[in-house]
Amino acid sequence: EDVSHADAAVLRAEQRSLYTHMFTMLFLALLGFAIYAITRVSATQLDGVISLINAAAAFIAAQLAFTSSQPADVDNPYGRLALENLYTLFRSLMILGVVVVAVVTNTSKVIDYLVTRKGSEPEFGLAAAYTAVVALICLGLKWNHERNNRSVNGASSLLKVEATATKMEALISAGICASLVLVAVIPDGTFLTSEGFNIKDIADSIIVLILCALLV
Repeated sequence: EDVSHADAAVLRAEQRSLYTHMFTMLFLALLGFAIYAITRVSATQLDGVISLINAAAAFIAAQLAFTSSQPADVDNPYGRLALENLYTLFRSLMILGVVVVAVVTNTSKVIDYLVTRKGSEPEFGLAAAYTAVVALICLGLKWNHERNNRSVNGASSLLKVEATATKMEALISAGICASLVLVAVIPDGTFLTSEGFNIKDIADSIIVLILCALLV
């Protein structure tokens, strides 16, 4: 009975943490798409899509936390913990799909610019502010996962994984922010920002390609 009481406490902590994560990621996804519509910075679109995947993943993880905690029965004599492996595979495949689409789209943008030399500089300032906000919110979510896990003496391996994943998201968003700021402050008239070649026209695509390499 003590064991089942402890399991119930872990489940409550997981559900609490994961639903907070899900609603926050839904908000960030919608914000990311809105910022992309305004700025046309590809990195914010990718950030929005990844936030959407993370929202879906948090919802599935919350359901799995409940299902995998159920006792063994005739159909599942060894319990249901194997479902968590399927969840990890599903999440990885979703992100891999996004990466493939992003690589193809942004590689074609870079090639098109190198051939035609036609492009326009996106609105980097607003995009940098958005990615800075995402990084801070992700750090907050990481702290929340760790706090909920501490409340059950670190018994949730699911929350450990989510805390690590959220830290990675925070670092990626901070990296995008730093890159956008760096690009924005490059003065005009240098060899990177001349009339014939202006890296600012394709900088967001280059950042996305670097980001995809990190995600893989």
